[in-house]
Amino acid sequence: MGAALLFGLVGSSCGSDPGLPEDAPNVLLITVDTLRYDHLGLAGYGRETSPNIDALAARGVSFERAYAPSPWTLPSMASIHTGLYPSSHTLQRPKSSIPLEATTLAEALKVVGYRTDAIVSNPIVHPRFGHSQGFDSFDTEDAKGHDHISTPGMTARAKALLADFAAHAAEGERFFLSLLYFDPHYDWLDHGLGFAPERAGRITGGESVEELRELADTTGLTDEEVAQLVARYDEEIAFTDAGIGELLDELERLGLSGNTVVVFVADHGEEFLEHGWLGHTRFLYEGMVRVPLVVSDPRAEASHGLRFSEPVSTVSVMPTILSLVGLDPELHAPDEPSLAQVVRDPTAKDLDPRIDGVVFSEVDFVPAHEHNLAKVAHLIGVVTRHFKWIQDTKSGAQEAFDLESDPGELEDLSAAWLAGESPEARRMAEASIQSLEVWQAACAERALPPHIGFLSDEEMEELNKLGYLDTGD
Repeated sequence: MGAALLFGLVGSSCGSDPGLPEDAPNVLLITVDTLRYDHLGLAGYGRETSPNIDALAARGVSFERAYAPSPWTLPSMASIHTGLYPSSHTLQRPKSSIPLEATTLAEALKVVGYRTDAIVSNPIVHPRFGHSQGFDSFDTEDAKGHDHISTPGMTARAKALLADFAAHAAEGERFFLSLLYFDPHYDWLDHGLGFAPERAGRITGGESVEELRELADTTGLTDEEVAQLVARYDEEIAFTDAGIGELLDELERLGLSGNTVVVFVADHGEEFLEHGWLGHTRFLYEGMVRVPLVVSDPRAEASHGLRFSEPVSTVSVMPTILSLVGLDPELHAPDEPSLAQVVRDPTAKDLDPRIDGVVFSEVDFVPAHEHNLAKVAHLIGVVTRHFKWIQDTKSGAQEAFDLESDPGELEDLSAAWLAGESPEARRMAEASIQSLEVWQAACAERALPPHIGFLSDEEMEELNKLGYLDTGD
């Protein structure tokens, strides 16, 4: 949305795609659930969690400051696949669905001849919530909840699909394959990789996140216990990375890698009590919303290994993919610009002015059950090159952080800014508040009619057992 939005310039959806160019590539979109940026090797993390993701980044562009539009799965995945912020696509709370009026990435590609397939392992990313719009097949076989290990099954079925795609490549068939890996999401399981001790203090690895939160709230967790949880999380990342590496090796072996754009992203991150919370959904701090975003286009060798340091949003995933396959993303009125220009020409001096280092995140979450009221959140936030401003839309509370000098967001500067401690500080507060007002107005103007999906009693019980309608995670 960027600078153009901040000046009130809001696009509209009109016209029709003229069709694909003859050299349009295949597209492989790999999303990992609950993966924070700073736990990857490409971010300089100390543990070897992500050698295969790092290798992919070396063959593409790594967007070092990519932000999820929401700190939980349902709205964030909808944004990746629609190019709209949650306030625009209106999927914000449990039981909401992607409105039929939204054009999904799969729909936009299917209409110009792509075969569209998805494999997901998060039970909430499901046809019942509209996520299958535009897909020829939507595989949820491994979407079995927190204690299920899903990476091997997902990878095996994705490899089978790639083999089928390769068999039809000579016929000119192009594919869009979207994958959602789930294993880094809690519960954090032991995969025998040796990242974590079997026990640390009271933590044995068999606790649910609810039990861990109860411990944190009552007696507190020791540094040793938190470190054990972090190590288990890192092991889940490494386990998933190995599956992704196996998949990318198969793409190469089948001869598909030379004509396949690979986009790697996460739906949101995770917090380990840095701000008093274990998990996600609740806040807009860096651990929950700063995520990896890598775009690897084999045709753009000049940009391989590039690191782009301006803030961008994962809302840009859809318009970027459409641009890279030769379609006009503006026909679908995305809330954020395509990043294809960065991928194609890293030396370009005149970037799209909307790639301006101003992005937004939001959460409007009310759990389905009263015993989870601790997870209620009504927040909007704006991130710029150096600062973040967060507002509570219900209470009016505000927070501000200097992300350069305080990357851990430990010193709230909002009171000093609002008090006009210096003319520059006052200008920062006013500019942040104004940008959020303009952004909210633009989202409201574009907002689709909210759609609340019908769930049977059996479906409600299934999702409650998995923790989704309760926790929104």
